[in-house]
Amino acid sequence: PPGYEPTQLTGANVTFVGGVHHDGFRTPDGAIVIGRWEGGSIVVTGGSAPGGSASFPVGPRSVTYDVTIPLHPGIFGTFTGSSTYSLVAATQPADAFGNVGSVTGAVVNANFGQQVVTGNVSLAVNGRSFSVSGNSGLRPGDTGFTFATALSNISIGCTGTGCATRGYQGTFNGRFAGTDGRWATLTYRVNPGRDPGQAFADMIVGSIVLGTPTPPTVGIVLPPTGTANLSFTGPSILLPGQFAPPLTDISADRISGTLQAN
Repeated sequence: PPGYEPTQLTGANVTFVGGVHHDGFRTPDGAIVIGRWEGGSIVVTGGSAPGGSASFPVGPRSVTYDVTIPLHPGIFGTFTGSSTYSLVAATQPADAFGNVGSVTGAVVNANFGQQVVTGNVSLAVNGRSFSVSGNSGLRPGDTGFTFATALSNISIGCTGTGCATRGYQGTFNGRFAGTDGRWATLTYRVNPGRDPGQAFADMIVGSIVLGTPTPPTVGIVLPPTGTANLSFTGPSILLPGQFAPPLTDISADRISGTLQAN
C-alpha cells in the first residue's frame, strides 16, 4: 500500500501478534500449508541486515502465507506426458483496504514432455471479477514457474465496479510439491497499473493449492540390474545473445542421442 517500503531481515523471527487466523489448509501429506492472518501486527525480531526488531501494523488488511516442501528435482526430471491440477483450497483474496473475496476457479495444465505449463485463475473481490491466464516454460531441475507482467507471459482482465482504467499487473509464483508431484501451489499478487516509481494504489494477494487425482507419469524407470538403452532429447541450444529458441523448426537445434546404462 502507499506509504510502505520493503524491509529485508535475514535470519529473523517473524511472529503474528493479535489478529485472527483464517483459511488455514494443509495437504494430507503436509507438503503445502497456507493461511491468512487478518488484523493485528507482524513483529520481526533478531537477524541481520539491518537487524534489531520491527513491528508492522496490519490494520484492517490481511497477510497470506504459503509454506511448501517442493517436489524433489530428481523426481521432477523423470515426469513425462501431461497432468491437470485443479483447485483444492485457497485463501480469500484480500486487497489493501481490508476487503476479502473468493477464488472462483483455478486450473494448471503441465505438459512435462514439452516442458510447458499454463494456468487460469478467476478471482472476485470488492465488486470486481478478475480473469487471469498465463503460460511459462519448465526448466529441468526447477520445480517452480512464474506467470508475471514483468515476463510478458500473463493476461489479467477485470469486470465489475471500480476496475482500474489503466488495467492490472500481477505475479503468480507456482511450484510443484509432494513426494510424487500430485500438488501445486500458486501465491499471487494483482495490482492496478501505475506510473514508474509510484506506489501501487491497491494490492490483492492470496495463495492457492491445486491437486491432481493421479500423480504425473514417470517416464524413466531404470531396471535394478542389467542394462538399458535410453533415448533422450535435450533442451534447445541458445546462441550468444539469444533469449529464446527460434520460433521455427525448434526441433532442429536440439541435442538428441542414446544413453546406455549398465
